[in-house]
Amino acid sequence: MALPIPVPGVSDIIDLLVATNKWFDQRRKQQSLKAWREADFGELCHVLVKYYESRNVPLFAYPGPAGVPIKVPVYVRPEWSRLTEQSLDKHFEPVKRPYSPKKAQEDFLTFYREMRRDQGLGDVWDGTIFRLTNIQTSPNQVRLEFEEGQFLHSMMCHYILEHELVVAQPRESASGNLQLKLREEVSGSVQAIESFCKRDVVCRAGVSNLILLRSEAGHYLPVIQKRGAQSLARGLCPVSSGVFDVTTKPKDDFDLKHKVLKEVYEELFGNPDVVKETKNFDSRFFYPQDGVSDLLKLLEQGEAKLEVTGLCIDLIRMIPEITTVLVVRDVSYYKRHLEGPGARFLLNEEYRLTSDIHIPRSIQDADHYLAHEMLTDPDGEERGFDPLRWTLPGAFCFYQGLKRAVSSRLL
Repeated sequence: MALPIPVPGVSDIIDLLVATNKWFDQRRKQQSLKAWREADFGELCHVLVKYYESRNVPLFAYPGPAGVPIKVPVYVRPEWSRLTEQSLDKHFEPVKRPYSPKKAQEDFLTFYREMRRDQGLGDVWDGTIFRLTNIQTSPNQVRLEFEEGQFLHSMMCHYILEHELVVAQPRESASGNLQLKLREEVSGSVQAIESFCKRDVVCRAGVSNLILLRSEAGHYLPVIQKRGAQSLARGLCPVSSGVFDVTTKPKDDFDLKHKVLKEVYEELFGNPDVVKETKNFDSRFFYPQDGVSDLLKLLEQGEAKLEVTGLCIDLIRMIPEITTVLVVRDVSYYKRHLEGPGARFLLNEEYRLTSDIHIPRSIQDADHYLAHEMLTDPDGEERGFDPLRWTLPGAFCFYQGLKRAVSSRLL
């Protein structure tokens, strides 16, 4: 007599579906982790350049050694490359509107934190940032409007675009059929790029600052280093750059000079206390400290100069970046802090110490110098500026800063 075939009940089918979904979710997660581990920054840039060229988005280009411009996934309106302190109008509204992340964004943040653990990195910091809500551009002025927001909310909005690119790129870039549905929706055109911060997002901004220290009568040291183990960004970057954030009082932290001084104190002299929220403290508590107090005196005496140099948007993550340059003409600052037994420079864990390069004070044509004479990498002998060995905003900051220093005779 044949035995009856057991018929699965509803609960059995549900259990099977749940188990199957968990298996597929785990497989997708492992594939995503593998994609992040193997992601190649240069290839990501190459893929995005093709993506935006096919959509007629003008991309920023650097002078190349063979006379062929080097395009990168960075968006810059012509007016943004001519910015000064006078033409940059920043406005802050002291409000903090609530933000409700979508489930996909929350799921991504969970994955992103696991991915950092997978790569041996620390957890992400959450704090208050200046949330960019509008960019208004006219022939003579750029107006940036800010409110307050949270860093983790901004990560959900920005880094999810990079995640979509990283996961899709290994699978589809070879065929040229890159499917980036989220990017297509929020940043697939010039109009979308310029209005990204107006959408239902928490748009963060950065401040990248290039420091040029006179190291001897005829040379300057650009303070640039490679990003270190605790930074997911890879490549060269100007030290004293960071998220435009709020750690004390918003009206004080909103000042660009204050932001640069804070980054100098943190990143060049190894003082992490300024990244913690200390809203009950004097925002200038670190001004009397060595390395900041003498820099302030040089700024007051005209022996150092800080200038706004531009605005760009990193298209990998859709993050706007304000760029500045700080030129220190007095050689004593370099001699005191970089040479001898009393040298004080101590890079924080976002960077790793590399060999340095020096640039001549007598540069006549910044584009020619970058294309033919500058060392490609501090660790090598190759010549010619290669922006793909830098972070995207870092390269733009260096390029803009050097050109301004040469054209305005700041060196």
